[in-house]
Formats: sequence, C-alpha cells, structure tokens
Amino acid sequence: MGPFVKWRDGSVAQAPEEKAFDAAAEWQLNLAQPLPAGVSDLWLNVGYAGDVGRLYVGKSLVDDDFFNGTTWEIGLKRFLPDAVKSGVRIKILPLRQDAPIYLDARVRSKLPINREIAEVNNLTLKPEYEIVVTLSIAKSANRAQQ
Repeated sequence: MGPFVKWRDGSVAQAPEEKAFDAAAEWQLNLAQPLPAGVSDLWLNVGYAGDVGRLYVGKSLVDDDFFNGTTWEIGLKRFLPDAVKSGVRIKILPLRQDAPIYLDARVRSKLPINREIAEVNNLTLKPEYEIVVTLSIAKSANRAQQ
C-alpha cells in the first residue's frame, strides 16, 4: 500500500517495488528456433492468476501486466533472436482475494479465500502469418474505347 491519501481517507494500492519480484513465482520458456518462413509474429498468450506478471528476456524486463482476469498477450517477434538464445521468463507476484484493487466480481470470486495465488493456468503460442498480395489493374475493354 502506498502512503495515506487524505481525500480518499486511506492508503491506495501501488505498483510493487522491484525487490518484491525476487520472491515471485517463476516459469522459464525455451524457444527452439527462430520464426518459420511466412510467420510474421509469434504471440504468447498467458492465462494466469496473480497480482502482476512480468516477462523477461535474459535479465531484461520487456513486458508486464496487471491481473484483471483476461489473457495477457505478448508479441515475441520484437524480442528475437535474444529470446531464442536466453529463453523467456515469466514472474508472477501473488494476489489475495481481499487485495484492495478493483476486479470484476466474477474474477474476484474465482480467487481462493484465505490464501494467495500466483499461477499460470495455460500458455499458448499462436503464429501470425503474413501474405503479400500484389495487384495489377488491367484496363477494361470498355474503358479503353472511351
């Protein structure tokens, strides 16, 4: 919690300090090779529950997400080839059901009571393909006669 705010008559939640992530739950993903031909990007979709998720390539923080119950989607192309060399790490800080943040009631009701949660429920990699189409405009016979 941050400092007391008079107009709110209390403290408000704030982003955690960097050192908090030393104790976060962590997962390592290793990518086998660069993108195959025709693939424009590779999207990592992370279904998770926790307070804050962070994505690291090597030791560099490259993306983050504050939990709201939706899937965290990350385009990985911009991190290649470093992500292939060092892998990708996901760190998630735990979240309590009574955390003083706004969550939709349907999302909050799925959080465990009387304990913290920091988990990855599913990971998917989705390729995004790129197709280049070249158009040439031919003059029609009627237009040519005019």
